[in-house]
Amino acid sequence: IPLDFERKMPMEEAKGMFSFRLFFLICLLIAIVATKKDIKLDVSAQGQFGIKVDGREWIRGNTVGFRTDGQWKTNVDGQLKSTLSNYEGEDGWGKFNATKIAWKTENRQFDTIFRVYSAHSVVTFEQSWPRGAPDTTTHNKDSVISAFPSFVMGSGEEEKAFMGYSGPFLGEGIYGSWSNQTKKIPGGTHGGGPFLLYNKDLSTVSILSSASQFMVGSFTNDVFNNELSVGLLGSITSVPAQFSYTSILYFGSDGINDAMEEWGRLMLEKYDKKKDGPHYDFTNNYLGYNTDHGAYYYYFTEPGKNYQQTLLDVKDYSVSAKIPYKWILLDSWWYWKGVNDGVKNWTCMPDIMPDGFEYFQQKTGWKFIAHNRYWSSDNVYAKQNGGKFNFIVEPPFAIPVDYSFWEYLISTSVEWGLTVYEQDWLYNEFMGLNATLNSVSLARQWLLEMGHACQANRVNIQYCMPYPRHALQSIEIPAVTQIRASDDHVPGLQTWKLGTSSLFAHSIGLAPFKDVFWSTSVQPGNPYKLTEPYPALEAVVATLTAGPVTPGDKVGMTTVSLVMKSCMTDGTLLKASRPATSIDATFVERGFGSGGPKGEVWTTHTKVGEKKFHHVFAAELKDGYVIDSTHLRAHGENVYFFADGKIPTIFNLKSQPIKLTVNGQQDFHLVHTSPIFHNGWVLLGELEKWIPVSVPRFQQISEDDENVSVNLLGAVGETAVITVGIPSANGFRLAEIHCSFPNSGKLILSLPALTCEEPRLK
Repeated sequence: IPLDFERKMPMEEAKGMFSFRLFFLICLLIAIVATKKDIKLDVSAQGQFGIKVDGREWIRGNTVGFRTDGQWKTNVDGQLKSTLSNYEGEDGWGKFNATKIAWKTENRQFDTIFRVYSAHSVVTFEQSWPRGAPDTTTHNKDSVISAFPSFVMGSGEEEKAFMGYSGPFLGEGIYGSWSNQTKKIPGGTHGGGPFLLYNKDLSTVSILSSASQFMVGSFTNDVFNNELSVGLLGSITSVPAQFSYTSILYFGSDGINDAMEEWGRLMLEKYDKKKDGPHYDFTNNYLGYNTDHGAYYYYFTEPGKNYQQTLLDVKDYSVSAKIPYKWILLDSWWYWKGVNDGVKNWTCMPDIMPDGFEYFQQKTGWKFIAHNRYWSSDNVYAKQNGGKFNFIVEPPFAIPVDYSFWEYLISTSVEWGLTVYEQDWLYNEFMGLNATLNSVSLARQWLLEMGHACQANRVNIQYCMPYPRHALQSIEIPAVTQIRASDDHVPGLQTWKLGTSSLFAHSIGLAPFKDVFWSTSVQPGNPYKLTEPYPALEAVVATLTAGPVTPGDKVGMTTVSLVMKSCMTDGTLLKASRPATSIDATFVERGFGSGGPKGEVWTTHTKVGEKKFHHVFAAELKDGYVIDSTHLRAHGENVYFFADGKIPTIFNLKSQPIKLTVNGQQDFHLVHTSPIFHNGWVLLGELEKWIPVSVPRFQQISEDDENVSVNLLGAVGETAVITVGIPSANGFRLAEIHCSFPNSGKLILSLPALTCEEPRLK
């Protein structure tokens, strides 16, 4: 309620409003207290432990061990002497109770520390090597050289399922039953967390991941029988003195999505990284053009033309067709390749852009995301090849170990237009060198130095082909703002299922990037000899990620109306406040085999002030599914409508839940909800856009019992058609307001006046 309206309230009404607010605050505090889990940790002097959640055993741990001098030393083989101590402390996460056990042999020591942060429902597990350890490797990179904790598979008082992120592009997750018979655990180099363990009603969700040393933290169930062991990669050859590694077990009670959000918040807080990084990334806020694998012009140009001429044709066509591209993704076709097609020289080949990138940027006005892959062993920068910088070279790969190299590379590239540095082939570089797999610090150093140089030069980073450990490592690197959440989209491939990968990315402050798409099914002469069967599906998913949106069509072949459903006329993307993510029931269905949708159902919302407008997406449903206000956590009175291209029919969410029917990829569902204002009106928004009420179009909503004011933002000269629902005897009748934006780009929509006017200067 606006302050000026409060001042005009009668005293009795003001007192009533105060009482209501006090009641609401008390209810909110009760809800917060109720959702915090009561965590109890019991540890024996021999290292075995149990964790109880709200009085019930959730999980148990058994073996503690580490490798040194070519063999395992464990708490169960009699080779370790233990000393247990308890203490209290405080760090960035607040107060904790700790239990430390020092494990000693004649000449080695391995310390383990449990820390319980009751205020956050968190247990952390630190393992450290005061004297270091030589000859540690198991000769299996997917194993571990240390074990703390080691969870007993199937332990706990109730049935549980798990989901673990694994593989490149964050993946859709691997699901299974938490049982002593389970064989497939998403660990090793491909995994590293987050690993989710949950009961069927989702009243308890635990999330296991590394909390430090993300590039070498791992877990596996192939070392000790029926135990999930957390430690360092099995390929590590030695551990230096004073090295430590910490993992985290977070407990949530409000479902999967909320648990991931809170786990991510704690992780970002630990490393002082802000979650709003994508908001300040230019390429995440404006429409771009893509030349990645799957785009029409990927290693392919117009007949008889070079890349410079071809892409200038793209620019000219975009101007004539009024497609407001603001940037371009330059894939790997522009720089010099060496051994094994690695990067030899990260500068533009003259036959690609004869007049250089500076000229191309001047002619187009576009900013650049520039792609890079792994370094070739014959790259021109390494001292081994006559260059100036320190590299480790293991043919066919190489890796820089010199911050001055990154400073040189990024600073000189900014001169020709670099805005976002795309580090692709991340897992290939990591897995391709013994140096990165054998060292406890090199892989982290590689990414930190890259990140520091980009941050120093105000360049953002996109991670591509990441394993989960790369995504986790970005928590330490503010410059990383976006991550590829799907594989390359070659027309016709199913790379659109981003509901779970977007959840991971968003929880740690990254914008998930869907990759390129075609807006028209048939693109004559394309190098793939393929067609795109579902361009609308690809376009809506790109927008629902709340990440970059990038068509990659042939000149003259863009379905402009489809592309413009994502943005303003100046290219500003119109999206929700967060990425669309799989609903909680999806995890129940996939983990337990029942209890959720048999297909893809995602939700997101747009928050304008205190008002929430929810969006529901569903595709490939093999059975019908019902969404109600509890799924959406929609409070108060809300209506909804299907965005099916027809005049919308408005339903009341409380009395008639959303019924999603069997569908495929062509006939996906897109449903939007709107809160009912105090005066009974509803704001449906721009029905021609994928997200009718979006940011940054809808800036602020103010209301009293009779009037509603909506602050709008738009491109100069743009006309936005806003649809509202007017209460009537039969429900609602619809009205359209045509809002044309002046030079200020600002308007105020007034209801029930049905006017759009420029704000008055005060």
